[in-house]
Amino acid sequence: MLLHKLEAELGVYAPHFDFGTSKAYQAKILAVRSRQAALVKGKQAVVGAKQWLVEGSAAKGATIIDRQIRLTLRAFNNECEAAIANACWNNVNAMEKRSETRPARSTR
Repeated sequence: MLLHKLEAELGVYAPHFDFGTSKAYQAKILAVRSRQAALVKGKQAVVGAKQWLVEGSAAKGATIIDRQIRLTLRAFNNECEAAIANACWNNVNAMEKRSETRPARSTR
């Protein structure tokens, strides 16, 4: 812990988390993943239209919405994986901000 404080004072490292043990860190990761799974299962992970008629059919609209939700989640997960893979000590804050930023809405 002393090393982290020294590194933070030198501007080399700024800790994001304050876990006493790796078990506590692991427990937090599992809790976050569980919450993510619950949001996906409850269809609350993606914000968008809940009902849409396609050729007058609500069932066809629901199918397209479900596909779009899965595609959106897959794209977001891939972006996060790419950010994690490219994260270095000097760009970790930019990568974190990038994953939290909402894309601009289309004006079409």
